[in-house]
Amino acid sequence: MTEIYDTSTTEAVDPLFDLLERSLAYAREREYLGWDYCDGMSSRVWRSVPVQTKWSNLAFQEVIKRGPPFLRRLFLVEPRRNYKGAALFAMANQNAHELRQIRGPTRNTDIDYLGETRDLLDWLVESNDSGNSGFGLGHPHAVQDLQGYASRTRPTPWSPPTR
Repeated sequence: MTEIYDTSTTEAVDPLFDLLERSLAYAREREYLGWDYCDGMSSRVWRSVPVQTKWSNLAFQEVIKRGPPFLRRLFLVEPRRNYKGAALFAMANQNAHELRQIRGPTRNTDIDYLGETRDLLDWLVESNDSGNSGFGLGHPHAVQDLQGYASRTRPTPWSPPTR
């Protein structure tokens, strides 16, 4: 089995490395901001609604989550960094750095992938919710699920759904 890092297979690696570089450039241009799976509750329009219930929160959150992207703009849901996304982009930048070390310079030699990795990891450490013991990250907005309502200030541990 041929490893992706094998320099004898540069023809097979080039399209993948090109895709990696283009994907990272896209995210970097947007400062790694994007939509969150449960970000409907951060809508400035929804927060102004005076009466909210568990079921109205769930309905609104699901409409925003599953609806077309323009709904997020219409309801003033701002893109932001996501903790899991930042961690994945940090790993992707680290991989791009290592691949560049193996392959040599590419057309994007001005990109400091290792620096991008450090910046993302620094952001994750700085984002730690220090109000809790240990290291905890939660959504920067409220989240409603069937089990209850989690305020923005409480880290929201994930538990697998029961069947």
